[in-house]
Amino acid sequence: MSFVAFRKRWTGRWVPGLAVLALAWGGCTLDFPIEWLEGECGDGYVGQGEQCDDGDNNSGDGCSDTCTEEDGFDCEGVPSVCQTTCGDGVAAGVEQCDDGNTTSGDGCDEFCNTEVVGCGDGEILSADGEECDDSNSTAFDGCDDQCLIEAGWNCTGAPSICTEICGDGLVVGAEAADGGCDDGNQDDGDGCSFLCQSEPGYVCNGEPSVCQDICGDGSVTPGLEECDDGNIASNDGCSASCSVEDGFTCDGASPTVCAAICGDATVVGAEAQAGGCDDGNTDPDDGCAADCTEELGYDCTGEPSTCGPVCGDNIVIAGLEICDDGNTADCDGCRGDCSAFETGCGDGFICGTETCDDGNTDDVDGCSSACAEEAGWTCGGEPSICSLGCTQPEALFLQAGCNTGEMCTITLNVGGSYVCIAEGSDPYYFIGCSGYEDCAAGSTCGNVGSGPQCLPYCDASDISSCPMNGSDYAICAFYYPQGQTISGICAPNECDAVAQTGCSGGWCDRITSGVSFCEDTDPPGTAGLHGACVQGSTTTSEICQPGMLCINNTGSDECLALCRHTESDCTVGGEFCMNWSANDPVYGVCQ
Repeated sequence: MSFVAFRKRWTGRWVPGLAVLALAWGGCTLDFPIEWLEGECGDGYVGQGEQCDDGDNNSGDGCSDTCTEEDGFDCEGVPSVCQTTCGDGVAAGVEQCDDGNTTSGDGCDEFCNTEVVGCGDGEILSADGEECDDSNSTAFDGCDDQCLIEAGWNCTGAPSICTEICGDGLVVGAEAADGGCDDGNQDDGDGCSFLCQSEPGYVCNGEPSVCQDICGDGSVTPGLEECDDGNIASNDGCSASCSVEDGFTCDGASPTVCAAICGDATVVGAEAQAGGCDDGNTDPDDGCAADCTEELGYDCTGEPSTCGPVCGDNIVIAGLEICDDGNTADCDGCRGDCSAFETGCGDGFICGTETCDDGNTDDVDGCSSACAEEAGWTCGGEPSICSLGCTQPEALFLQAGCNTGEMCTITLNVGGSYVCIAEGSDPYYFIGCSGYEDCAAGSTCGNVGSGPQCLPYCDASDISSCPMNGSDYAICAFYYPQGQTISGICAPNECDAVAQTGCSGGWCDRITSGVSFCEDTDPPGTAGLHGACVQGSTTTSEICQPGMLCINNTGSDECLALCRHTESDCTVGGEFCMNWSANDPVYGVCQ
């Protein structure tokens, strides 16, 4: 069964006669635009529930803002064209009057215009220069008060009906109302539609109209917006100008959903909130997880994120923490920074009754085996660094206990006191010093048989602790204070202690380390061969004469003559050259 084209009312209005309702077995087909059923008021299509649609939402033009016919109008077509019916007794639209008839000469003419003579009478008098006559003398409706067609309008008929010219770039009439526009063309998709109405997502202004997308409305305008998340806030992935922000990726939907890019070293979005991070990778077990959240036991800061263990959370991060006891207190077994276990004296940390801790339990290094400062020392820091004041023999070769620019020295020529004085300028081994104040730090002015020179202090327990000056000075041999084995001065090596030669003054002395050196700072001893002597004494009567050594022989100290193993130097009857020290392969003593 089929029906031919006919005119039929749809929801109370007529569907255009070109529509054909074709019925077929098993269903039906609509042979007219679906927009007529689904459109919205103002789109120019008469849809379901609409009596008319003239392409705008203006009332007073025959089709109201709810797309219903207004009294006195009859609307036809798509888009609807609404006209008044003169003679129906209802003055509407452009009708100046309607007296219920179309008879002229009764004050309301056949066109429902108030009968006037000239412009405004509804008749176009070309001889009077009229281009139009809309039966009124009102301007800005297309035909002005001089019956001339206004710019942007097109007027036809008598009385004239004037409509806006869409696409001429002039914004007049309905085009000037809210939502209207005229961008100089009748193209869709550029913000101003073919009906000269602003398209969804755009706002149009000016003449001709310039249309811009509305950022923040949740609708992405292709070619103009990269994203639109429904707001104009920044730092959420889609900027206030609807462009994708650095560090984010957006899906392009309407509204747009944006998410931070994990692993790009940019800390944005959720990454910038508590518990978030971005260290430039998506590797696990480095503090910042593959989803850019902080891993358990870590704290991450900065951009790109730098992650470190949280000390005091009771979680030990292998390779970064030695221990973690759930707090950041020191001296409870785990260091407050979780860097080491605390094991007591010798661990380098000062705890409890300790006044120092140098990381060991040795004595005579400033901090004792009981972690207490030793006499004459000052200790500070962890592990403790201990230094001597300039009051101990060690201070001479350690150069400790004086301010910057000063040196610790001993006044050999004025009583042997330890003093801090300004550094001298004479270098080591410089001949011609007149006093200890002439010499550089770490040395003193001494005479070991070659005249007064600046001689370095040295560690008397280490014969090799002297700086070398060619091969002239190589041994730590001359002790200050005399009789101690802590601090000495460097002396020339190898004069002849038997023949007493090789020294320009004084005498040649021999020490237990097996080396000879020139000495004349102190007067020589007076104890003779086999005379009683005292090792380490400072009294000349207890010190052996040059060429002799004070040796403990058969339970008592006595002076014995030096000799060479390779020669017969012993002149006393029955005596021969015997070893006196395993460190001296050349010299012995006569016994």
